[in-house]
Amino acid sequence: MDIDKLIELTLKNRGCSASFNTGIFDPKVGFFASYKDNVMKVSLEDFTKAKAGYILLGFLNKNKKLIREHDNFIGTWINNSLVYIDVSKQFHTEADCIKFARENKQLFYYDAKKGITIKP
Repeated sequence: MDIDKLIELTLKNRGCSASFNTGIFDPKVGFFASYKDNVMKVSLEDFTKAKAGYILLGFLNKNKKLIREHDNFIGTWINNSLVYIDVSKQFHTEADCIKFARENKQLFYYDAKKGITIKP
């Protein structure tokens, strides 16, 4: 995985999704929901090019088994001066994504084609 590209896209687009398995960045199809209790928060001030690589490598190492599972992505997004980092699962149907999001107590899931978050 290209950590520098993940950092660049996170800062440029206020978020990014990347697959460890395929190397795909910001897929334009599918629905994404995060796993429960698997979010790291970092201040945007600390998410500099000098520090972000170490932060992301630590997150990847801690979650390597989950990240390597098929259809899982590392996700980042920026909200209120915080960078959120998580592991998300890609679904091909919205119904499956909604079910997973509810099971994992997520407030939102992401529709990649429309580029929007939706309450499950």
